Amino acid sequence: MKTPRGWLTTFHAVRYVEEDLPAWHSGWRKEYHAGLMLLDLEDPSKVVGLCREPLLSPEADCEKRGFRGSVIFPGGMILEEDGEVKIYYGAADTVECLATAHVDDLLALCE
Repeated sequence: MKTPRGWLTTFHAVRYVEEDLPAWHSGWRKEYHAGLMLLDLEDPSKVVGLCREPLLSPEADCEKRGFRGSVIFPGGMILEEDGEVKIYYGAADTVECLATAHVDDLLALCE
């Protein structure tokens, strides 16, 4: 998403855990989180800001239990005229969810 400070984008990261997580099969031990970063407007290969903590982590039941539990997989973002950002993400490989935030707050997270 284009902002005056750069391209604001989400990504996902995986953390391996010791215990099995809810899934349709045994042995699922991956926890997926959504991250946030800011890329240079002229050269998007340059990261100019990064949120050091996960933007979204599996917390709600629909994010923890499903086809594969403990999965947050960001999809797209829409910037509304009032500055609200709608962040669409998949959860537990089962449902599509929506989180909202203000663009200024998201930019402030990117150090």
